[in-house]
Amino acid sequence: MISRAAFLLLFTTLAASGAERVSFNRDIRPILSENCFFCHGQDAKHREADLRLDERGEALRDLGGYAAVVPGQPEKSEIIARLTSHDRDEVMPPRKSNRHVSPEQIALLRQWIAEGAAYQKHWAYLPAERAPLPEVRDVKWARQPFDRFVLARLEKEALAPSPEARPETWLRRAGFDLTGLPPTPAELDAFAADVAARGEKAYEDAADGLLKSPHFGERLAIDWLDAARYADTHGFNNDAQRSMWRWRDWVIEAFNAGMPYDRFLTEQLAGDLLPQPTLEQRIATGFARNHVINSEGGIIDEEYRVEYVADRVRTMSTAWLGLTTECARCHDHKFDAITQRDFYRLYAFFNNVPEHGEDGRVANAVPMIPAPTPAQQAELAAQERELAALDARIAQAPAWRAEDAEAVRGMIAAMAKDATPRLLEAETAGDGVVGNGVRAEVEKAAAKIPAAKLDFKKPEGAALELWIRPDAENPRDVALLSALDYSGSPADAAYGRGRELRLVDGELEWRESMRSPVYGRIVRSEGAAIRAGEWRQVVVSLAAGKTAASVRVFADGEELPTRALRRPDERSTRGGFSRRCVSYLVASQLVHQSAPPSYSMLSYHRLLRPFHSACLFLAQLYLELVLLHGRQR
Repeated sequence: MISRAAFLLLFTTLAASGAERVSFNRDIRPILSENCFFCHGQDAKHREADLRLDERGEALRDLGGYAAVVPGQPEKSEIIARLTSHDRDEVMPPRKSNRHVSPEQIALLRQWIAEGAAYQKHWAYLPAERAPLPEVRDVKWARQPFDRFVLARLEKEALAPSPEARPETWLRRAGFDLTGLPPTPAELDAFAADVAARGEKAYEDAADGLLKSPHFGERLAIDWLDAARYADTHGFNNDAQRSMWRWRDWVIEAFNAGMPYDRFLTEQLAGDLLPQPTLEQRIATGFARNHVINSEGGIIDEEYRVEYVADRVRTMSTAWLGLTTECARCHDHKFDAITQRDFYRLYAFFNNVPEHGEDGRVANAVPMIPAPTPAQQAELAAQERELAALDARIAQAPAWRAEDAEAVRGMIAAMAKDATPRLLEAETAGDGVVGNGVRAEVEKAAAKIPAAKLDFKKPEGAALELWIRPDAENPRDVALLSALDYSGSPADAAYGRGRELRLVDGELEWRESMRSPVYGRIVRSEGAAIRAGEWRQVVVSLAAGKTAASVRVFADGEELPTRALRRPDERSTRGGFSRRCVSYLVASQLVHQSAPPSYSMLSYHRLLRPFHSACLFLAQLYLELVLLHGRQR
């Protein structure tokens, strides 16, 4: 249970007095910093008499029969002798410095030396310690341990505590502190009546209710979101907005669930590196993706990529360490405990993010992951079950006879011959499935297709169909169709502009960009398993739009899962076919046909998105053919 006193924020500084021990950070460091460190501190260029008072070992060093500080013996400490000297040439600080140490400060220095002259690191580097409870006269007033700190200071100043707040006032304060929202008039009236009936128990229950509210996590998340710059846009010239609300929700849920602080930090720093990370742990790493992003044409990509890494170091330092590291990026600083070496050791942790310096012209910048909400995940699971049911129905269908399969193949070939233009075909008969196959060979010039015959800008989209049979001698990555140019400098505005279809380790990969790799899309199939010596029919369906989800890949009539990649391997490729890519290839362009009315696909962007492809081997169509064939038998 938490009492009403738990919501009083306390910020006090307790001065040294009586039997209280002197604290170096609280009582002594401010005196030395103000009056001594300029000549006897961190700055070697201004240091005089080869004396440092900012480090204990130097302050206690033998200076030839005496020392500036002699622990336990203030009367033998040179610092006390100089502070109390009446000799104008000996007294410290020098009169010309216009600095003065008061008698009260000298008394503190004496007490500190007498107690052993203990030094402390800067308070930011010290672990928190529980302070002993101070003695108070009115012990009944304190309801919580920290109430005694408040009362001790009040009694020292000869002040009395304020009268207890009315229940309605307390609930309003508690509501703003814990949820950021005020209670309603009805809630205020109900709480006042509850206090009258149950007393302190009503306060405890009200506090527990506020802590259980979903708005509690929202209130606590505000400061953390601000530290990570959640509300910022990309900045720079285009200043596009980003969508990071899935990370925001993770932060809110972490606070509401009472996640331990070490786990809270670990998952945001390296959730993706944990063993078998969950989707939520990967989303947590969005903490480091709220930095500014530049999408101005003509910038040096690497310059701004480096800026993003440095930004992560600064943000992590301020949010997690409670200090700034920005100065150390350029140099060591005499007053800074963080060195330039420390900065770049932190920098190295973040210097492996596969991102671009020029990015974010529209919405978020790569790398990105699909991040469906729990509700969307449930709907995706339902669709997986629907697909499994369809697969089960297909598996129960009677097996096709060889003549049936041949008849369907002939029907499809006839439809393709009648309905689609041939974009690439040998003049003389050659090996092929549909039409005369064209063999691509290293010794021969690559076959070309006029650009005018490939219209990828139709409002209804387009599809490219190929029958391919790779050679066993092919390299692991070859172009099937290419109109991309990777020559020239990556800084050129048209670098990598165009489109191409590649065969990479047996998978189909579609690349399309205005400028590679920043303004483009790279989509690769998963599970095509195209092997040497086997004829395979492949279709790449390109719907209107520029997202990876609008690129769909089929092999032998079956749609394949795809994934978006971040950047291609660097190479220099001219337009046209790769000079050694496949044994035989027949290509044709198809327009999109109407969608089967009842079939759906999995999509993180649009759930239950219907098919609208020209491929004639859709699973639904196949299912209907199989079932029809079964009924005829």
